[in-house]
Amino acid sequence: MAAHSTLEFLIDLAVSKSDAAAAGLGKAIRVSEDGSNKLSLLRQYRDNYVANFQTSMASGLTASAYRNYQSFLAKLEQAIAGQDGIVAGLERKITKERSAWQESERQRNRYRMLQDRAAQKEYNTAQQREQKAMDEHAARQLFYRR
Repeated sequence: MAAHSTLEFLIDLAVSKSDAAAAGLGKAIRVSEDGSNKLSLLRQYRDNYVANFQTSMASGLTASAYRNYQSFLAKLEQAIAGQDGIVAGLERKITKERSAWQESERQRNRYRMLQDRAAQKEYNTAQQREQKAMDEHAARQLFYRR
């Protein structure tokens, strides 16, 4: 009986780990989606800024206005590159969290399989005991009928 309670404890622990890993994966996915959305917004803002810059260039710009546009565009490109790096890091985090969740699920499944095997072994042992008792009973009946 102690083996069953130990195995049940391990299964409960594996379920807890799996739940925690799933929560971590979910959080990583949400954070990554937020980061991707920010990156998309930055790119959209840059595209709009470039379109505005080209319109202004067509109507004529002063040298200082041109430098300001160029400077701000360079800062936007840096922000996009930085956010792109953040998104890549978040994707790596998702991969790591997914691997941790999958491993915890495999461990949980291993314990469940052990539990199932133990239950099947216990059932088989009980069946053998019952069959042996029935055989002994039949043998006694046959012996006493003679």
